[in-house]
Amino acid sequence: VNLIASFFSNDFKRFEPFTNLYWLHYLIDKLIDGAHYKNSKSDKHKSAVNKMMKLRDDLLIDYQSASDYVASLQN
Repeated sequence: VNLIASFFSNDFKRFEPFTNLYWLHYLIDKLIDGAHYKNSKSDKHKSAVNKMMKLRDDLLIDYQSASDYVASLQN
């Protein structure tokens, strides 16, 4: 959330499509580090976490908006 606040200088009235990526980044980060899972040692869990980490790391570099990301999924 601090990334988003600094991007907007705490003025959240203007709309910038790029900030949706910040929110996705934040939510993915919480899914990776903030949640507790029952089977966190399983190969399936580790694979899913690795995919989320890659998406989190690439999201702010590869896309200009959330709609760009969604469009990339359809290719």
